[in-house]
Amino acid sequence: MINKMLSIIRKRSLKLIKVLSSSIAFYPTIISFGLFLLAIYLVNTEYADLTAWLKENMPFLVVTTAEAARTILSTIIGGIISLTVFSFSMVMITLNQASSNFSPRILPGLVSEKNNQVVLGFYLGTAIFCLVVLLSLKPNNDIYSLSVLSVLISMMLFIFCLGLFISFINHISTSIQVDNIMNKIYRESLKNLQQLTEAEDKQQDSRVQNETAIRAEKSNFYQGVLKSELLKVCKDHKVNIHITADTGSFVHQGSIICHYDIEKNLEIEEKILAALHIDDDHRAIDTYSDGFSQLTEIGLKAMSPGINDPATALITLNYLSSLFLERLKISDYDVSLTEDGMNMFMEDRVPFAGLLKECISQYRLYCKENMVLMIKLKELLQSLLRADHRNPAYATHISRQLDALNTDALNYLTNEKDLSTYNIQ
Repeated sequence: MINKMLSIIRKRSLKLIKVLSSSIAFYPTIISFGLFLLAIYLVNTEYADLTAWLKENMPFLVVTTAEAARTILSTIIGGIISLTVFSFSMVMITLNQASSNFSPRILPGLVSEKNNQVVLGFYLGTAIFCLVVLLSLKPNNDIYSLSVLSVLISMMLFIFCLGLFISFINHISTSIQVDNIMNKIYRESLKNLQQLTEAEDKQQDSRVQNETAIRAEKSNFYQGVLKSELLKVCKDHKVNIHITADTGSFVHQGSIICHYDIEKNLEIEEKILAALHIDDDHRAIDTYSDGFSQLTEIGLKAMSPGINDPATALITLNYLSSLFLERLKISDYDVSLTEDGMNMFMEDRVPFAGLLKECISQYRLYCKENMVLMIKLKELLQSLLRADHRNPAYATHISRQLDALNTDALNYLTNEKDLSTYNIQ
C-alpha cells in the first residue's frame, strides 16, 4: 500500500513538473520573483559610496529628487504594460494563424517557446521591480541615497526590455514561417529517434512469454512507465514484463495493457499498475511519432484547396523520408534489463507498419492526382525499401504501401505521359 502511494505521488510530481516547465507562466514566474527579491534587497540596502561615485563621475545618471524618480518609474511601468499587451497580442495572432494554416497540434510547441517566456518574464519582472521601488520613495522632495541605485537599475531594465521587444518582433516574425516550423519539428523528432537508435544498439532482441494478462482499470491515455520502479518489480519477483500499449495510445477499461511470464499474482499486478502512468491529459505525452503526425498534417494542409502549396508538401516528404530512414534502425519495442541482466520488461513502440500506413495513406488520398507528389512518394518508399532494416518485416510493409501507391497512380493519373513519367507501365 505504501509503495502504491509513493508511486502515485511520484507520478503526480513528474506530471506537475512537466506541466509547469511547459507552461507559458514558468519562466515569467521565476524571473518576476527574482526581480522582486532584487528590488526588496536594493531598497533596504545603503550604497552611499556608490551613489557618491555616480554623482561625481556620472551625474547625468543620478536622479536627485523623489518627484523625478516617481515620474520616471511611473512612465516605465506604463510603457512596460503597453509593451506586454502589444507583444502578446501578436502571440495570439500568431497562434491563430498557425492553427489555421498549418496544424493545431503545433500550438503547444509555440506556446511553450522559452524565448517568449523570457520576454514576458522580464516585462512583468521590470514592472514589479519599478512598483517596489516606487512604493519605497519617501513623500518629501529629497531622494535618499538607498533609492538612487534602484531607480538607475529600473531605467536599465526598461532599456533592456526595449531591446527584448525588438528581438521579440524579429523572433515572432520568423517563428511563424512554415519552413522554420517544419525544420524545428524535424530536428526534434530526429534527435529523439537518434537517441533511441543509440540505445537500440546496446540491446538484444528478446521476447517475453505472455502467460498472465493485466487489464486496464480505466479508459485513458497510456503515458509511459516509471522504469526504475518496474525494473525493481522485475528484479524482486524474478519476472519479465511486456507492456503491449505504446506510449500515447488510448487504452480502454478492461483491455489488456501488459503481460508477465509467471502465474497470476495480485501483489505483482498491483505494483505493475502503480508503475504505469495512465492519465487523461494527452498534452503531457511527447513521443517521436508526434513529429511524423505534425509534418503529415502540415503537408496535407498545404494541399488543401484554400492553401494550395505543393512545395511545402514536397518539403514535408523530404523530412519524413529522413525520419523514416532513422525509424528503420529501431525495433517495434524497447527492452530494459535489470542490473543483473536476469530479468527485463518490454515496452511496445508505435509500430513501423502503423506509422508508415498512417502517413503514406493520407498523402495518397490528398495527392493522388498530383504527379509530382506521387513521384516523390514513390521515391520515398523506394529509398526505404533499399535501406537497412532492423526488422525484415519492415520491407513487406513498405512493399504494400508501394503497391497501393502504384494502384492509385494507375487509377488517377489518366494522362499516358504522366504515367510514363511515373514509370508505372
